[in-house]
Amino acid sequence: MSNEKSNFYLYNTVIKVKRHVYAPYLSSIKVLKAKQIEQLEECYKKQYENDEELANLVKHIDNAFKRDSQCNAFIGGEVISGALRQAGYSNAIVRGVINIPPKSTSIETRVVTVKEKITTINAEYIEPNTEIQTKLLINIPDLKTIQLYIGSRRAKGYGLIEASFTLLK
Repeated sequence: MSNEKSNFYLYNTVIKVKRHVYAPYLSSIKVLKAKQIEQLEECYKKQYENDEELANLVKHIDNAFKRDSQCNAFIGGEVISGALRQAGYSNAIVRGVINIPPKSTSIETRVVTVKEKITTINAEYIEPNTEIQTKLLINIPDLKTIQLYIGSRRAKGYGLIEASFTLLK
């Protein structure tokens, strides 16, 4: 293990969503998934009152963003760390939280084939053209603007974002 001090730099970060950013899958453990869905139902009831169709989608959701105690959706810095590593910054570490603006998420129903069986999936995603500003601590000194893929369907070309980093002194 190295004794070198790790340097982190504070960046003002602007994230522009170019193509839908899909949320990660909920837990595969039934009890945890039920709790996640319960929390999500409460949050959607607060945001979208009396929308029965949306309420039914949330009851059967497969992908959803994490929420804080005030029902704000967010993405952890580890998601950007992973995307930066895939983009060639092999030692990238990002600390911070990316808060998703209220009402910039939607739920989509799509039909997929898994192991030769057709199934329906309900997935939450961030709308294209959403712009998010946040401050992140990153261990890379000279980041500028970069296109990254994040989210659960990035291998299929979804989750394209443009991240602009301005170093704060």
